[in-house]
Amino acid sequence: EASEFIKEAISASKDKSFDYRVLHRLLCLLSRQTYNEGVFEFMFLNEHLVDIADDLFDYEKDVERNSFNILRCFVREYGNEASLHLADRIGRFEKEYEMRLKSLPGPVRSAHVKRERSAMEESKAHMWEFPPLILDERSYRASL
Repeated sequence: EASEFIKEAISASKDKSFDYRVLHRLLCLLSRQTYNEGVFEFMFLNEHLVDIADDLFDYEKDVERNSFNILRCFVREYGNEASLHLADRIGRFEKEYEMRLKSLPGPVRSAHVKRERSAMEESKAHMWEFPPLILDERSYRASL
């Protein structure tokens, strides 16, 4: 069972991309389109995975700035095993993501897959890359 600290960190991480969900709903309302709750639930998973990827990419900068970063939280809790714990969480999210992707309406699924493929090619990001862990942030910041 995860500690209270990790539960709060995960909750904060999930809430980081709330603005996307607000904008999606607003766009649907303004265009008088109904929204499919299943699509929104799927997009939440996508947004959260993107946020985790961003946190991995920005990890050292976030340590330097003392900014929120899910990997920093996992390092605080799990030390040298932080990457393993976060990779496990990513794996669970990816399984749910794949399951929900299959349940999307055909045109939505096709558009999403096409866009994801394009984004992967643009960023050259095809797999998860974990940065070296910084176990002593104070010393790391002092060395900069």
